Amino acid sequence: MVGTFSTTTTPSVETGAGYVDVTTTSAIILASNTKRKYALLVNDSDTIIYLGIGATAVVNRGIRLNSSGGSYEITSINLTKKAIYGIHGGAGNKRLTIIEG
Repeated sequence: MVGTFSTTTTPSVETGAGYVDVTTTSAIILASNTKRKYALLVNDSDTIIYLGIGATAVVNRGIRLNSSGGSYEITSINLTKKAIYGIHGGAGNKRLTIIEG
């Protein structure tokens, strides 16, 4: 366990892809990264997940990722190198897949 989520691999420029299990407590799901040029976060769960950029995520606020494939893409147009936080309002852990480069 890292914070309030577990990972198989820590998504980063070096590893490229991984996943986090988002909980009902806001936690960093993608660490700040000065080398970030791209990231894709995909909700692979049955529950809506909310994101906060550089700030705590709050249910029903911020960036909403709908269940079963809702996604948020970070590109040169909206590039942020800040930490990304995640939370959901359901029960148990919810899977979020991540690619970063």
